[in-house]
Amino acid sequence: DFMGKTYDFDDTSKSRIAGMATLAGFAIFQGAQPGDYYWPGGADPFVWIASDNSFVPMDAQTCFLLGQAAAAHERSFIFAARVLKDMVPIPEDFTTNNAYWPGAM
Repeated sequence: DFMGKTYDFDDTSKSRIAGMATLAGFAIFQGAQPGDYYWPGGADPFVWIASDNSFVPMDAQTCFLLGQAAAAHERSFIFAARVLKDMVPIPEDFTTNNAYWPGAM
């Protein structure tokens, strides 16, 4: 979830998010302003497609924040996996028990 919307986070989506966040960072460095939805160039405003297939307009700053949120999400799972690897013994249900993973309730 990011700013009230859910986004896909499979391998292809992660790559796309990272790529656009990188471009957004360059655009910010080159002076893209908040509220400018035409920052990547072209005739249409930049939008990202959420999991519900809605189009979410994003200025460069928001797209960059999406990339940062995605990286933090990925990092939290990497560290949770590290904790599991250090357990002796490793719980047999680590793949099915969500309590071991970020966001567990």
